[in-house]
Amino acid sequence: MKRPLERNAQNLLEQLPDPVYVRDAAGTFIYCNRAYARFIGRPIDSIVGSNFEDIFPPTTANRIRKLETAVLELGQPARYPISGVYESGQQRWMDVNAGPFHLKNGTRGVVGVLRDITEIKQAQSELEFRESFESTVLALATNFVNKTAREMEMGFDEVLTVASVLVEAERGFLLLYDRNKRCLRCQNEWKIGTLNNMADRFDVPPEEIGTAWWEAMTSFEPVEISDTEAVEEEETRSFFRLIDARAALAFPIHTQFETLGVLLFTQRVPSSGRAIEKYQLVSVVALLIANALVRSEIERLLNEYSKNLEKRVQDRTRDLDLAYETLKQTQSQLLQAGKMASIGQLAAGIAHEINNPIGFVKSNLSTLQRKASVMTATFREISELEPTAEVVASYDCQDMIEDLNATIEESLDGVRRVEKIVNNLRSFSRMDGEDRTLANVNDLLKTTLKVIWNEVKYKAEVIEEYGDIPDIYCHADRLNQVFLNILVNAVQSIPERGTITIFTGVDENRIMIQISDTGTGMDEETRERVFEPFFTTKDVGAGTGLGLSIVYDIVTAHKGTITVESGVGEGTTFLIGLPFDSADQAP
Repeated sequence: MKRPLERNAQNLLEQLPDPVYVRDAAGTFIYCNRAYARFIGRPIDSIVGSNFEDIFPPTTANRIRKLETAVLELGQPARYPISGVYESGQQRWMDVNAGPFHLKNGTRGVVGVLRDITEIKQAQSELEFRESFESTVLALATNFVNKTAREMEMGFDEVLTVASVLVEAERGFLLLYDRNKRCLRCQNEWKIGTLNNMADRFDVPPEEIGTAWWEAMTSFEPVEISDTEAVEEEETRSFFRLIDARAALAFPIHTQFETLGVLLFTQRVPSSGRAIEKYQLVSVVALLIANALVRSEIERLLNEYSKNLEKRVQDRTRDLDLAYETLKQTQSQLLQAGKMASIGQLAAGIAHEINNPIGFVKSNLSTLQRKASVMTATFREISELEPTAEVVASYDCQDMIEDLNATIEESLDGVRRVEKIVNNLRSFSRMDGEDRTLANVNDLLKTTLKVIWNEVKYKAEVIEEYGDIPDIYCHADRLNQVFLNILVNAVQSIPERGTITIFTGVDENRIMIQISDTGTGMDEETRERVFEPFFTTKDVGAGTGLGLSIVYDIVTAHKGTITVESGVGEGTTFLIGLPFDSADQAP
């Protein structure tokens, strides 16, 4: 066919990389360059002389005819996109710029120049897919957020529908593993456009599906079978015949440890190249279902457990109340036992302290007895005589009377010393009452020091620096035990001879008591565990490990604080703080 374009113009158009065509008013191609032929995927000779319907699908051909008819009628250019198959067989998108063109024979036609916009279309398609992908994931996840297990199970229909459409399946099945029946139970079934009712569902033991197929499911990886009749195990072929599956695609529903079920699809060949992304989304669906199943099991267990929860709480509360009362009694017993244990350790020293005055009182009483006998005999002799001054003087009665007075005074002093020791001991060891009483910490320290003085005087010099401190409401006997335990430990830590310093003062609203010694001190590990119950550095049988633990409990019960500073060979300092102006100090 003779081409109406000039030869030079045709040569120029053939060099263009963009496809170019010319059609007459009837829509018949009268020219196209090689680039256009490559875009259409047909030879030039088969294009020239043909019309729209010969080259494009009916819908596309009808659209192009309407647009180019408008170009001819209005005499104005138009722009529109079309798609075609390039020479490589790949689908390409072109942006068409079409305008009116006057032919040599005086008629009008349409000339069109195409620009390749495939990459732009692909980018737009990718963006649209990603947005659709994300919105689909969000919509699926919404089915499992802030919902009960029952509500989530009702949402399985929707997620199965979405998953089946994504993989372009003919049918979809949600098969859940029933531990009790040891079978796969068809929970939901989807056919194109519809959800099957309960009557169409079924139960199949895994062994009837085939060992290899079930083992593949428990490996937590998707399984694809392109031809179900080609699988080796007869059980598997029979199962797929049961559900009329020519090809199958299965996604395990699993936790970290076990397979809970299967998403199974009878699949057609996907019409798009996004199978990987779609499979990833279906894997997300399987994980969401697994999460819903786990939550459902947890809810079931919680409901079962909570049935008797109130009774358990009441029983537990009663047990705790009983344990608390027992603990209070035990604590009181421990406090008294610790106190008596401390007194027991000091018993020998106190006995020695009492024996000294008792000893010279006893000796003095023997002396008094002898002198009284002598005086009795002397007065008897004097009474039998008519004494003169010289005779009376010879008996030295005055000296004897003075000796008697001195002996009596010394004996009375010894008795007073014994009485004081006994009173201090009685004050220290009495059982405390529930109410706090007003006491002065300085007096309590002095009393405690007197009780253990026999332990102290042979090992240490005591420096007492008592400040002007207010009285506080406290359990005086408990604080006595605090000071006794710390002071006895201080004495025992001094190898031969050392110094113990006792200091009291006021720091803001607290009375501060500092007791320091020049003993052997403690290493870091011992210092960190010093208030720990039953911890002791003494030999077995020499200590209970409760002394400083009780000290800590007593101080904290008074809402006070106690800290210790020590180093090996550097001695030890205990610093105690007791509040004195808070309302809860009053009884």
